[in-house]
Amino acid sequence: MAGLIVLLLAALASVAVPRILQPGLAGVPAAAPLPPPPAVGTCMAVAERTRTIVPCSHPHHLEITATWPADDPTSPVRGDRDTCAKAGDEYTGVNADPNAALWSPATIRPDTARIRAPRGERAGQRGWVACTIQPWTYEHYVGSIRATGPGRSRPAAYGSCAIWGAPATCTKAHDAELLGVTTGFIPDAPGTDVLRKPAVPDSLIAELTGYCGDLARQLTGAADPTYAGQLEISLLPDAWRGTNDVFEGSTSTDYPGIYYFGSCLLHAPEGLLVGSVVGLGDAPVPFAS
Repeated sequence: MAGLIVLLLAALASVAVPRILQPGLAGVPAAAPLPPPPAVGTCMAVAERTRTIVPCSHPHHLEITATWPADDPTSPVRGDRDTCAKAGDEYTGVNADPNAALWSPATIRPDTARIRAPRGERAGQRGWVACTIQPWTYEHYVGSIRATGPGRSRPAAYGSCAIWGAPATCTKAHDAELLGVTTGFIPDAPGTDVLRKPAVPDSLIAELTGYCGDLARQLTGAADPTYAGQLEISLLPDAWRGTNDVFEGSTSTDYPGIYYFGSCLLHAPEGLLVGSVVGLGDAPVPFAS
């Protein structure tokens, strides 16, 4: 009798164990697992809406900053740009900027996006999800933006440049590169003429100009960021009056002070540049030939 019970238990186990380890219909093979996402740091070239993995030393358009495998409930959904923006900051190291307390970094000007697995790597809507980072101009570039931060050499395509006041990519002709921006608030002193056009005080402009010079030294890595007068450090200030409160039933508005905005730039007074000055160090200024 004991031997019969052992045989019955063995027979049941032969049926139950495979179902526990590999659930599914008997005789029906389990679905193959979906492909994993590309590794963080992967570079991709884009042509005719097709993304191809390439070495970062080759021309490419974007980099992978974060990934989620198929069916991961924490993956960002369509329209969620905050998750990928945060992933981009962590990937580039922009939050490690020692000047962040005063200057908002303007030396990395990326666009971030959410992408999903191509059709060949999906099962219906199921598949991996990833965040990407690419230059705001969507141009191809060589190298990587990973862990460069705002003060280290990085692909010029991620710079924020201008030519004659109009935005331009740092890889093409330009006459200025934006290094950082700062904002603040100045309370009104008693007796301030609130009808007068607001302006940033000269003393504050001088102070911010000094800080702008410090920022230029830190970002270029050069003791003389003007490179013996070939470039000029410029601070562009602006100001506007802010509305603090409008009293109910009153025709007057309380103006508590002015808000100011300052842009720190390196500008070429003569000639045009064709590269970024961030991380330039002791190399020659990249003037157009």
